[in-house]
Amino acid sequence: MTLSLRAVLDHPLMRGADPAVPDPHADLDRPVRWVHSSEIYEIAPLLRGDELLLTTGLGLAGRDAGERRRYVTELAAAGVAGVALEVGRTFREVPDDVVRAAADAGLPLVVLRGVVPFVEIAEAVNAAILDSAVTRLRHVNRVVRTLSGVLARGAGVEELTTTLSTLTNRPVVLTALDGTLTAYAGTDDPTAVVRTPTAESGVELRGALWGRLLLGAATAGTANTTPSPGTDDAAETTTGATRTAGRPETANANQSPNAAGAAGAAGAAGAAGAAGAAGAANTNTAAMTNAYPSPGAAGAANRNATGPTTGAAGTPGTAGATDATDMPGAAGAAGPHTANPTTGATRTPGGSATASVAAPSVATADGPWSTAGAAIAREVAEHAAQVFAPALLRLADRGGWVGRERRELVEGLLDDTLPPREVAARLTVCGLVPAGTAVWATITLSRPDPVQAVTTLYEGLRACGGRGLVSDAPGGAYALIALDRPTHVAELADRLGLPAATGHEPTAALGPLVRDVARVGHSLRAARDTLRLARRVHPIRPAGVAETVLADDWALERLLDGLPPEELADLVEDQLGPLLAADATRGTGLVDTLEAYLRCGCSKTETAGVLFLRRQSVHQRLALIESLLHVSPDAPDRQGPLRAALTARDLLTTRGPNPT
Repeated sequence: MTLSLRAVLDHPLMRGADPAVPDPHADLDRPVRWVHSSEIYEIAPLLRGDELLLTTGLGLAGRDAGERRRYVTELAAAGVAGVALEVGRTFREVPDDVVRAAADAGLPLVVLRGVVPFVEIAEAVNAAILDSAVTRLRHVNRVVRTLSGVLARGAGVEELTTTLSTLTNRPVVLTALDGTLTAYAGTDDPTAVVRTPTAESGVELRGALWGRLLLGAATAGTANTTPSPGTDDAAETTTGATRTAGRPETANANQSPNAAGAAGAAGAAGAAGAAGAAGAANTNTAAMTNAYPSPGAAGAANRNATGPTTGAAGTPGTAGATDATDMPGAAGAAGPHTANPTTGATRTPGGSATASVAAPSVATADGPWSTAGAAIAREVAEHAAQVFAPALLRLADRGGWVGRERRELVEGLLDDTLPPREVAARLTVCGLVPAGTAVWATITLSRPDPVQAVTTLYEGLRACGGRGLVSDAPGGAYALIALDRPTHVAELADRLGLPAATGHEPTAALGPLVRDVARVGHSLRAARDTLRLARRVHPIRPAGVAETVLADDWALERLLDGLPPEELADLVEDQLGPLLAADATRGTGLVDTLEAYLRCGCSKTETAGVLFLRRQSVHQRLALIESLLHVSPDAPDRQGPLRAALTARDLLTTRGPNPT
């Protein structure tokens, strides 16, 4: 366990030494693992890192500027958290070369302008570090036990998210690996937590990294206000508040029984951490209104405080120490932890707030002890992630991978009822982890026997070497394919081994390839709609429809099929009216000729072959078409409208119930 250098400098005994930091850019949030004092010049090799070194500078006496700079750079290289140099004995003031060397090396330098026995500082701060380590362990275990109990009662991801937010008084966000939100609680702005989390941990499913569990900074409403003794508010009970997504702030009555914080004749240590009885005194702390609190605590009483006695009833550095059952950074309650009736709410993207069960509050209010609170949050996130994994796996169908969960996923994508940001999470719990996917493909397959259709798709997946998910659903069988490298949809169709013969009734459709997992639903719907359209249109132009169709080739048909019949009829009349009139009166077949000509890439030879005509007959018909439309079919700017009108005519001809 560590404390921040800033927190150590805020220690009452350290404040008695009147600390000052010459470098305004010094990193005071560096962790301090231990406080050590030494006057040895060659101390750096004997240190392990993250120590705060206390010294009077005796080891620097008689050293020149170069040797003093070397002393500083070696300490920085050893990973020391900081150096606190007491002036008045060896140096009247810190040499400028030492200040510059520390700033250049990024080593926080603290000047102690008052005299405090180093042994007292070391004993008090090191005891607090050890005490906070035990406190952290107990609270992390309590959080994990509570989450595990909620999971054992059948809770899902949403309830676990809410419970964790309530336990920590922090916003909690669960995201898939690509950043899509799965669930969040304790905040109305989960993206802010994603951008700057206080703690995070990876969530693994089946040995693969699935996503991240993120904890944000302790909410402002949870921090208990600690009144100073001697004020009118000293006897008032402090009350924290928890705000969760979609819920108003809720009182958190989680304070010490001696929350008044006043120093009385009985020596009661209050929520403000007041120092002992009125008779307690210490020359270095007589002016301090608060005894040293435990890391991050707002001042919980410790009934088992131990330490060197320095006054009639007080033990400096421990009078306000938190009991082992209270988390560092918590509002602090002496003795047994009191259950907090606060009810949180969780949000699942696209869903409403869901109330959770009441859970004990173990707030980790950020503040002077933010390093301790963040360390606890990181450890909580790491252990909680292991509890979330079974909840995610529980979403999967226990009866097999071609089952309910996959079917529900496919149906949600087809019905467009699944929010895009949930797609990645649903894919993962169904066994298809989005990580590492370069492109997504979708397939719709219609076969009389659903089992045969699913089997065919599985065989195709094995043939193409892709990772996939197959399920039956209304209308046929469907597959979602994750490819590790980009490919062309026609090449993919070949690798899947799907039939491509022209003239047979269409049985399969491939959706557009998409890179964003959130667009998988769009691709799947395009594949379904394309197959339906191809089966509708096939009877009137069987030679132009393959057994496996590509949604990219049918984009115009899908777009026009969504228009009302009246608009389609207007489009046909505007573009093809004169040709339709000529065909109706003279039977010239001009519309069919124009359609074949455009589908054959404006090749007169191929058009003649398709229509079983001589090339001269095709030339004559094209000349008549040009005279009636007053524009050549070869004009690039007219081919688009003409193709759209011909497609609209086919759709109008086949309008009716979609074949299944």
